[in-house]
Amino acid sequence: MLLKMLIGVVDKVMVGQLGESAIAGVGVAEQLVFFLLMLFSSISAGVNALASQCVGAGRFERLRPIFGSAMTAGFVSAIFFNAVFYIYPGELLALLGANAEIAAAGTVYLKITSFSIVSITLTFMMTAVFRAFADNKTPMYASLAAIVINTALAFIFIFGMKLGVAGAGFAALTARLSELFIMAYLFERRKARTTLSIRDSFSFDKKMSGEIFRLGWPVTLDMLVWQLAAVASTLMILKLGTASAGANEVIKMMQGVALMPVVGIAMAASSLVGQSLGRGDFDGAKRLAARILSVSFILALFISILTALFAHKIPAIFNFSAETCSLAAGSILIICAFQALFVFNICIPNILRTGGDSRAIVYISGSSMWLAGIPLAYLLGIKYGFGLYGVIIGANIGETIKSVFFYLRFRRGVWIKKLI
Repeated sequence: MLLKMLIGVVDKVMVGQLGESAIAGVGVAEQLVFFLLMLFSSISAGVNALASQCVGAGRFERLRPIFGSAMTAGFVSAIFFNAVFYIYPGELLALLGANAEIAAAGTVYLKITSFSIVSITLTFMMTAVFRAFADNKTPMYASLAAIVINTALAFIFIFGMKLGVAGAGFAALTARLSELFIMAYLFERRKARTTLSIRDSFSFDKKMSGEIFRLGWPVTLDMLVWQLAAVASTLMILKLGTASAGANEVIKMMQGVALMPVVGIAMAASSLVGQSLGRGDFDGAKRLAARILSVSFILALFISILTALFAHKIPAIFNFSAETCSLAAGSILIICAFQALFVFNICIPNILRTGGDSRAIVYISGSSMWLAGIPLAYLLGIKYGFGLYGVIIGANIGETIKSVFFYLRFRRGVWIKKLI
């Protein structure tokens, strides 16, 4: 997961040398792509929950319709959105409040990377199957190859061939397509263990699709609510000017890198929890879940302290004005004060979904962000004039409230049940 995030980070570091407008354009375009991927995560979440319990129960014959239904649905949906993003990039970026300068850079990047939606989506589905078997190394190998390809090509295209933002787009597209082909090759190599082949991508089953949707739709709704809140925050920040927009991209990049190891742990460990639930080992599932939270909190706290120590040096790697660098450094310090608690917002939803307790996630996320985080961000950042710092503090207070509610839901133990 960290390596996947690094594909975007490398783009931002290199595009950041082109100025605030360039990095803000790439950032807004990437937000649209990831907004879409959050919708597809419903399919992935359903696959992981069902497949991990099938593995735990030893019912491997049910894996084929699960995998085939997910791949078919993901492919058809990705083709549709690929077309939408390619045809209407400017209009979509304008909806996010991008000014003409930022939208121009974002349009170039989005039109190119729209062709990577299919590859990202299908890679997502294969990764969910590997995770069900607690095989997290195989997807990592594909991601490692992608980041190496992206880094080399981004440098050549942006600086050697002077393609600018377009160069970043072509590098990201090539890396993501390469990742898909490598993943497919490795998937085929592991078929003796998983009992699945790429040919099973066409094993569509209407009943299984319904089961995946039943488990996954709350994830889609949750991600939709979360992304809409991110869009609302972006609109506020874009109103504050290009300096705040540029600084915000650095902040998102650093927070993504800081928390991504925790995301990886949560995804990997949730598969083990699912296997325990599939075996009916409920006490073991509870112990493992508690261990996940403890380890993740300690890791996030360590990373936050380390990041805070280098907060003033990080913005210096970009070609930013002194104002933007100062805003970015101060904002990183604010985030470091909050983000250890965000572990609960990352790990607990994965644990709850493993046992099918998905609806509670929607209620907790929606109420925390829209009744607390977004209103506070607007009041502190816009109404009372604290600018970027105010928006970030308000949003992080909302995330803290959410973490408390998630922990209380986790302690209730509603998620401790078998799905198969």
